[in-house]
Amino acid sequence: MKLGLFIRLLALGCVGCTVESIRAGSDSSATSSIVCSPGADHTCNEDPTVSIITGICNPDSTCTCNPGWDKTASGRCAPSGGPPPTTGTTCTPGMDQTCNDDLAMSALAGTCNPDGTCNCNPAYVKRSSGKCGANPSSGTCTPGMDQTCNDDPMMSSLAGACGADRTCTCNPSYAKKSSGKCGAPATTFPEYLAGTWLIGWSGGLDHYSWVRLEGFDHGRADFLSKASTRPAVTPFFNCDGQGTWEITAKANTIFLHFPSSCTSPGVNITAYTLSNLEFGPSTFPLGAIMSATLETAPGEQSLAALKFPDSQCDAAFASCVDPFP
Repeated sequence: MKLGLFIRLLALGCVGCTVESIRAGSDSSATSSIVCSPGADHTCNEDPTVSIITGICNPDSTCTCNPGWDKTASGRCAPSGGPPPTTGTTCTPGMDQTCNDDLAMSALAGTCNPDGTCNCNPAYVKRSSGKCGANPSSGTCTPGMDQTCNDDPMMSSLAGACGADRTCTCNPSYAKKSSGKCGAPATTFPEYLAGTWLIGWSGGLDHYSWVRLEGFDHGRADFLSKASTRPAVTPFFNCDGQGTWEITAKANTIFLHFPSSCTSPGVNITAYTLSNLEFGPSTFPLGAIMSATLETAPGEQSLAALKFPDSQCDAAFASCVDPFP
């Protein structure tokens, strides 16, 4: 009896056919029982993108799933929601996103090792779960989670974007806060100072340059002389580079300490008092979200100061979007 079935199997050229299918004389049902290719265990993976072996392909072309994987309707193996199919219990090898302690984070915080444990990427630390999360002592925000740039965590809209360097770039209509995060533009001194400013004056020509202030009441000041490529716009400052700034004892007044290369007329006057504040968008120069008048020494010409979203200039403060029409 068994010999006869074996000879019929060879005659049909059927590989992996069951005895029942031979008895029924149905070659098509035999073909439908072929789930995987013996000797190629990866063909038991329900998800072909998973890099590990989820099951074993038996000689009869059916799959036996490894621990932590369940057989699906197709007969192949998929995650069961139980422990990973390795000696570790933290992550799934081949699926590095399972090392993210926060499942909402789009960036990869770590790498899943073959033993099911996580190695955390730079700027991330191992949590008690064994997974990887943001290092709270490093940087302002978490790359891949732009909502961490919201100064108010209850705000549903995104106020900024978190860069790879873990700093925030504020979206239009939002301003950099003393925390380094983004929120509604401040209206009180000195909170509104931090950010990107266009400073200068208009006469026969427009004379303007960019200044970026960091910090709450003092900090770094970056200077970019060229505000536009248009012939009618010339720099107000004739230097680029890094200086500092701080508030003074006088109300609404700051000191700007320019790079040593600055030699423009009037730049040696470093105390500026802000007045005539106006909040809201402007059409000239295009894109400003706040404007003020800068008063210098008695008898000196007043200057215009216009604040722009941080996104107006690149992170290195090497170039800015031309605000002049």
